[in-house]
Amino acid sequence: MDNAEFEAWRTGIEQGAAPINVTYRTDNDDTLKSYTDAYKKLCYQKYTQVYGDAVGDLGLRFLQADAVDVQDFKEELENRYGLSFTAEDEYGDREVGSLDGQSPIILDYMNATSLTYQETPVEDITIFGIYPGVSEETALERLQTAGFYASGLEDGYITGDMWGHVCVWLDVEDGIVKAISIRTYCSYAG
Repeated sequence: MDNAEFEAWRTGIEQGAAPINVTYRTDNDDTLKSYTDAYKKLCYQKYTQVYGDAVGDLGLRFLQADAVDVQDFKEELENRYGLSFTAEDEYGDREVGSLDGQSPIILDYMNATSLTYQETPVEDITIFGIYPGVSEETALERLQTAGFYASGLEDGYITGDMWGHVCVWLDVEDGIVKAISIRTYCSYAG
C-alpha cells in the first residue's frame, strides 16, 4: 500500500474523529488506588468462594489490606504455632522463626517487608493454600484463582503492578514448591 492508499484508508476509519486528551495520573493517584483495593477485594471473594477462608492462610490478609507489615504476623506465629524468632544479624532487619529444629518462617523487615515460608509445613499455615511440599501445578492454580499472573520477575507473580498489590515468589525444584515469599508489591521492592 502506498501513502495515498494508506491516507484514504485512515480517513475512512477516523471519519472526522478528533484526538481526545487523557488526564495523566501517577501511581499515587487515589482514584487508581481505589481500583487496586476494589480489585484485591474481588480476588479475595473469588478465592474464598472456591477454597474458603482458612484461618492460617497468611496470603489472604494481603488481599484485605492496603499494605502489610509482616512484623504484624510475629506474635500470632509465636503464640498460635510456637515459633521462636531470633534476629539473623545485629541490625534486626531479618528474623528467622524456628520450630522443632527447622526454620520455616523468615520475616524480612527491609523495603516493603516480606515473609518467606520454607522447608517444612507448619500446621495450617499457608499462603493462598500453598505450603512447602505442594506441587507447582497446585500452587499456580491457587495463585491464578487469587488473581495473580506472571510478572516478568523470575518465578514472581503479582495481582497488579502498582503499590498496594501483592507479589509472590515460588522456589520450585522438580515440580515441588520448596519456598514461598510474599510481600506488598511496589516497584522499589517488587
